[in-house]
Amino acid sequence: MAHSMQTTTYTEKLTLEKGEIYRVVTAQYKSNKPLIVLRQKLNTKRPMIRNLECLAIGGWVYIDPNDKGFRWYSNNDGDRYGVDKWWECACNCSLGGISTQTYMDLEALILKSKYKDFIYTLKALEKDYPVDDYRNINLHYIFSILGMWSKYPQVEYLVKLGYYGLALSKTLLSMNKKKQKEYIKCLIEKEPKSYGEKKYLKLAELTCLVKGIDDYDFYIECHQCESAYHYLKKTGNSVDLYFDYKSMCKELGKDLTDDYWLCPKDLRARHDLVMEQVEAKREADRLIEEEQRLVARLKEIEKEKNIPNRITKVAKKLGVLNTSINGYEISVASSLEDIKEQAKTLNQCLITCNYYKKYAEKECVLVFIKKGDERLATAEVFYNKTKPLGQFYGDERDRDNCLPNEEIKGAFNTWLNNVYLTSNLVRA
Repeated sequence: MAHSMQTTTYTEKLTLEKGEIYRVVTAQYKSNKPLIVLRQKLNTKRPMIRNLECLAIGGWVYIDPNDKGFRWYSNNDGDRYGVDKWWECACNCSLGGISTQTYMDLEALILKSKYKDFIYTLKALEKDYPVDDYRNINLHYIFSILGMWSKYPQVEYLVKLGYYGLALSKTLLSMNKKKQKEYIKCLIEKEPKSYGEKKYLKLAELTCLVKGIDDYDFYIECHQCESAYHYLKKTGNSVDLYFDYKSMCKELGKDLTDDYWLCPKDLRARHDLVMEQVEAKREADRLIEEEQRLVARLKEIEKEKNIPNRITKVAKKLGVLNTSINGYEISVASSLEDIKEQAKTLNQCLITCNYYKKYAEKECVLVFIKKGDERLATAEVFYNKTKPLGQFYGDERDRDNCLPNEEIKGAFNTWLNNVYLTSNLVRA
């Protein structure tokens, strides 16, 4: 309910309506009137829910029965459902409460329902619960078992054997008869005592038993790898040592489908041998990488050496754009020295941020605006008619006041529109 879980009491019972069995959870906050908050028909995946805290059922998806297009996801953010509104939970809700019914009550209810033959399964469950202590009865489990039994009657046999967890395994119950018989035979003959209480036995553990894997915990340590399990059980080698060895074999490209590599007779000796090979390979790889870096660096140095010539070639081709407008000389950068001087005079990052390289690579055009010998501004222009202008700044010593004035802007815009964009140097 819309109160803390610690102060709300949840109780649970099974009810009967026209032969059908429902699971009902009721919540009561302190001395307030009890309120039904969950109602679920047998074999339905969407229990009806209302007025619950997200803390109780966080992470489920809820659907408004009156508006099928509406979805609401509980993410523990504290939102609550409306008191007068029922919602369908899109998956089985694990919310449960203390049973209000004894086994005698449940037996009477089952006998009146259309599931009366379930009485034998119910009586088998009674063995593990004090008949007179209804608070220890797990109604949620009984409801789930009944749902599974209605589809797979062989559930009764598993419950009688004491395998309560396996009785809810749809995978086991839907196996073909031959395979299911093999699994049940294994349960009877092997009595997996080493696997803990059999009521909690999982299908994965039973599958291991069928395959002859008697130590499930060690099987998990072996990364659930059968070949590793049997090999290490037989040789007594360390799991960590073996998987370190396999990891190095993969790095070296060894064929692990071959028993020579997969299951060596002397794991320690083979591990040390492979480790030496790995170290040698890594050293060789390091030397190759170092050589590749050196070659790349030499290419870069050679490229750097050639930048002044490339800038000169670019400037020569773009020289047709140089002109004077309204007393301002507007020209492309003529050389690397020209760019360095512009950067130094206007405190711009044309060198440090590699704009000179972009200019040499024809990624942009560096346009300088001067008045006589005075350098006034720099524009970054692209070979693109759609977006021709990049950055446009004057003296950047004062970063808060470094934009060119309106007169300089006017002269530059005239150049941009009437000279640059009308030339055949610009791509569409």
